[in-house]
Amino acid sequence: MPANSPALKPIENVWGLMKIAVEKRRPNNLIDLKEIIQQIWDNLPQTYIVDLFRSMPRRMEQCIERAGDVTKY
Repeated sequence: MPANSPALKPIENVWGLMKIAVEKRRPNNLIDLKEIIQQIWDNLPQTYIVDLFRSMPRRMEQCIERAGDVTKY
């Protein structure tokens, strides 16, 4: 269903990026995990967020063209 497509949810890209960054740092406990997540979030480049929002028209076009099927996003 296109309305629920992950391609239309830019935050999914952020979560993916954060997941990879957390895995690289290998937290030892919940406190470490929380601190690492906060550091990653705080250091997320604003340009990355802006680029995600700017990609929305392309995301929507692809989603429509593919009738909600998998997109490159």
